[in-house]
Amino acid sequence: MSTPAQLRPRLPRALSFLEHRNAWLLSAIGTAAMLLFFVLTLDRATLSEVWRSISLRVICLTVVLLGVNSLLDGLWLTTITRGSARRRDAYRVVAWQMLVSSVLPARLGDVAWMYFVHRWLKQPAARAVFVTFYHRLQDFIVVSLLLVLSLILARSQVGGAPALVIALALCVAMGLACATLGHLLALFAAALLRLHRRFHRRWLRVALEHVLRIRIWYRHRLQRDQVVKSFIVIALRWVAILAAVALIIATLAPSVTAGDSFFLANAYIYLGIVPVQSVGGFGTGEAGLAWILTYYGLPLAKASAVGLLLRLLINLVHLMLCPLVLVLLGLLVRWERRAI
Repeated sequence: MSTPAQLRPRLPRALSFLEHRNAWLLSAIGTAAMLLFFVLTLDRATLSEVWRSISLRVICLTVVLLGVNSLLDGLWLTTITRGSARRRDAYRVVAWQMLVSSVLPARLGDVAWMYFVHRWLKQPAARAVFVTFYHRLQDFIVVSLLLVLSLILARSQVGGAPALVIALALCVAMGLACATLGHLLALFAAALLRLHRRFHRRWLRVALEHVLRIRIWYRHRLQRDQVVKSFIVIALRWVAILAAVALIIATLAPSVTAGDSFFLANAYIYLGIVPVQSVGGFGTGEAGLAWILTYYGLPLAKASAVGLLLRLLINLVHLMLCPLVLVLLGLLVRWERRAI
């Protein structure tokens, strides 16, 4: 097993796009597959009909909810870095990451996130990698728990007190995840080690190194209050994201109930975790959502239009928010200079 010294990443290697040539290949295949899927299933008249159902109010609410997500993401960065970086630099990282993720395929926006954290937040290379993977790890835990909650609420049709009990149980599960994350990482690392010894795959070794690095930083560099606060911020962040996605789905597919739209939003996000995506983030999330919507009685052409327009609307909002945040940060810098 690699020693902690060997686990210290080199910035050029960790952030080099050439190290992600397999991701580029998969994204090219994903692009072709997604284009073929939408070409074969989309109908121009249906696409136009679904597009007309998007109102200005829905766009404004989506902007607000995704804007709250951006604010919480910046707060998460300042929490993890313990205020060592200025908050406006954290929002600068978030703004550029939104822009890059809307352009680069196969989650290569995470590579840009590492670079921005290293350059603008003045974090060492090892910490930039740690911050990125720790962020994704917390995302995965929270999204998984919310998916379970949405599935229970959608399938059992519970409400009132039972729904409150389930939500409280979810909060308890998140608390347990906060308290036992070090042990969970150790178990995950042990499982990856066994798989690597059996299959000898390079990606398993890389994943093992990242998990061990996260565990080292978690045990020795993070305080308990940082862990708890960051989990709370991540949970609130995903509530905002899921509310935005559920709102769009409910608007584009009005035959779907509110509870089912929340479940579909969770399923869409969860399927989007798979890093086989094309340019703009189009990938398994959109195709999976279209396939699930057919089980709710939507024709395949309309279901494909919903998946396509959902991603387009999210990317459009991100492209709107990025320059808005950067302009506001620029105005703040000028105001501070004048105040001096």
